[in-house]
Amino acid sequence: MPKKKKTEKSSNDLNIVWGFFFYVNLCIGNGFLNFPFTFTYSGYLAAVPTLLAITVVSWASSNYILEVIARAQVMQGLPILAITKKKTKKKKKRKKKKKKEKKRRAIASV
Repeated sequence: MPKKKKTEKSSNDLNIVWGFFFYVNLCIGNGFLNFPFTFTYSGYLAAVPTLLAITVVSWASSNYILEVIARAQVMQGLPILAITKKKTKKKKKRKKKKKKEKKRRAIASV
């Protein structure tokens, strides 16, 4: 039988990176079904802060992703989907002009 080379990794070797990916997959995939068991096994004192921390990290990462998408759109010259302050100021000015026009027409018609 030939010996295995030391440079070859067997398929059973798992490191911390793969463990992290499996953990993320567990949380995103069907992992939410494991939360009741986890709460009963670890207790509420440990499970609630951990769940809150995961929520905060998820919220922050989604904000980062949205910011990257917006920056990519700007770099490509595409319009940003969010409403800017300039647009809202222009809308307010238009509304004021329309109100003034209505008042002028009402006064002129009398």
